[in-house]
Amino acid sequence: FQPNERLHMKVGLLGREIRAQRLSSQGGGVEKEFAWGLSLSGRFTTPRLGERDSLLFQLNAGDGIGRYVNDLSSVGEFDGIFNEDSGQFELYDIRAGYVSWQHWWGGSMRSNFTFGMVEVDNPEWAADDAYKSTVRASANLLWTPTPRIDLGFELLWGERENENGDKGDATQAQLAARYRF
Repeated sequence: FQPNERLHMKVGLLGREIRAQRLSSQGGGVEKEFAWGLSLSGRFTTPRLGERDSLLFQLNAGDGIGRYVNDLSSVGEFDGIFNEDSGQFELYDIRAGYVSWQHWWGGSMRSNFTFGMVEVDNPEWAADDAYKSTVRASANLLWTPTPRIDLGFELLWGERENENGDKGDATQAQLAARYRF
């Protein structure tokens, strides 16, 4: 929906059943849980900052939506988990989102400044080294010298925190070249 000419938003709903097979040591059988998710995303143009500038955002929340969150899908299964002692199956409660501002420096140069976060509400019996949250920030400079070529540089930083409070961070720089056929 579009509340005004500068703001465009989308709402997404997810409902699905997650089935999980118990290990034979836990008595076997199949557990079923209803998973749900809500997503709100949009684009807000910011012409006072630059004629083509815009602010992008997305917020996600739900139970059993780990496969739809990039940080989580890249490190393992975050839809649900079995308690190894009791055999209880529980879905992960997840909140994630980002905000990104795209600024055009001139005719063919632009930058994106992005901040994102992911938060997992683990079951109380989760391991100490279980993934709890990440925060990320990135900035880039992209140049389109011709309509078919993009060249860019990006600097990224991220921090992960585990359930027990242990933290680690990483910084990454990358170059990119893209040719559109």
